[in-house]
Amino acid sequence: CGADQMCQECEVEATSCTTNQQCTGVCAGCNTETNTCQYMCEPVEYLQSNGNQYIDTDYVPNNNSVVEYDFEPLSITIARFMFGVWGNTNTKGRMYIYTGGGTGPIQYGFGVGTSVAGVNYINSNVQMSLQRHLCVMDKTSLTYDGTALTTGLSGDMTGNTAKFWIGKCNDLNGRATDPTKIYSCKITDNGTLVRNFLPVLAPKKEGTGQEPAMFDKVNNKIYYNAGTGTFKTNLD
Repeated sequence: CGADQMCQECEVEATSCTTNQQCTGVCAGCNTETNTCQYMCEPVEYLQSNGNQYIDTDYVPNNNSVVEYDFEPLSITIARFMFGVWGNTNTKGRMYIYTGGGTGPIQYGFGVGTSVAGVNYINSNVQMSLQRHLCVMDKTSLTYDGTALTTGLSGDMTGNTAKFWIGKCNDLNGRATDPTKIYSCKITDNGTLVRNFLPVLAPKKEGTGQEPAMFDKVNNKIYYNAGTGTFKTNLD
């Protein structure tokens, strides 16, 4: 696997194959030139979504969640929810960043409930820019490129059952998301790292070859596009 191995078990038995599905093990796929199974996860710099591709992290945010997201918006046409989860019910809460449409301020929200009082959010005094950013979000604050934009939130995610998405927001109303690049995402829960996503070319879910995906180093698992179309990478 080399120095930057992506998975815990990189040895792949060189059995004969014609499809990726005949090869067992994480990152195992079929080499069509030799018709043998081999390790196929290849690290890339980023995944690029046009707004229709996203990763379902299979993680439900709670009051102990901290998300560290490294991303780059490629356009901000109107006000958009960039990633996370947005809802206004007692079971679908909010942990999101709102762009403000390029002219308005970045907004951060956290909590469940059907009213503003139940779903706490704060507008910052900073506009989202078209460059790479690192955001760290928790129950009380949003840190944006090392600067605390919002502090003192008091939202409560107790009862939330909705999962956190990256590349697109898990929005109750199904609103669109602008194009973005995803470099990495880490999620901790009560101080324990539960997700550590890195962009890769992984064995295709169907047939042979590779497709863009995220590899979670914590659970040794590939997370594929949960939306429509196909992610691009820096290699495209």
